[in-house]
Amino acid sequence: LQAGVYPSSRAAIRGVIHVARHRGVMRALSYSYRGLFAQIARDVPYAVIFFVLFEALNAESLQSILRSPFRSPSKSTWLRGAVSGSVATFLTTPLDVIKTRVMAQQPNTNALGIGCSSGQLRTSAVSAWLSEASFLQKTSGFPSLWRGWLPRVLQKAPASAIY
Repeated sequence: LQAGVYPSSRAAIRGVIHVARHRGVMRALSYSYRGLFAQIARDVPYAVIFFVLFEALNAESLQSILRSPFRSPSKSTWLRGAVSGSVATFLTTPLDVIKTRVMAQQPNTNALGIGCSSGQLRTSAVSAWLSEASFLQKTSGFPSLWRGWLPRVLQKAPASAIY
């Protein structure tokens, strides 16, 4: 739906059923996992950055509480979560841009359901991801990897604060 391939959820479901009937269930399932590697390549670095920063901020906060035992640690927990999530989100924005492009690809798809905007057919998810990153950097430049960083940070900061 985000890529504009189908006009509605109903049309997308019909498309999957059509592929399953005419090309096989395994082909239809492969389309569902097209961006799995790209998703993991974004989420693992995000989680590492988030938790390391969150724990570092917690350790600093604990030292402050030990010096002044009348301060409540829960009051600033939301702030530590929001800061950690915002930094992790900002730093992983290029990975999110690549993930979105890999997942939204329709043309130039090979037998594994893996394609790339550069028009080159790829046989693995890793090479599709690398090809998309290279293509985006060459055609649109380094700044294009940071598209949408502000909306992402504004969306993720409150969610991370709740953590």
